[in-house]
Amino acid sequence: MQFLLFMLLCIAILLVVFILQNTTPVLIYMGFWEAESSLALVILGCLATGALLTYVVGIPARFRRRKKIADLKKKLSQYEQVLLQERKPTDPMEQQSYHAS
Repeated sequence: MQFLLFMLLCIAILLVVFILQNTTPVLIYMGFWEAESSLALVILGCLATGALLTYVVGIPARFRRRKKIADLKKKLSQYEQVLLQERKPTDPMEQQSYHAS
């Protein structure tokens, strides 16, 4: 936990240094729209947009993976039940030793 907090603190310090070094205003043109912002904010905005798009595009794969895991767990449970049924002795003498162990 302390290591994670230390890493987050280091990232925050690097982010502040990055922002302070990239305060140059830049113009952004998008179709008929125009805006001016600092270079650091533009880069961080692009980074956040890319991360969000990556997350959204990955949602279907995560749902498929969860469904497959649930199906495999169900199948494993069925196989375990079959295995338990096959391991139960049918001879009364074997049943006594089976329950004793």
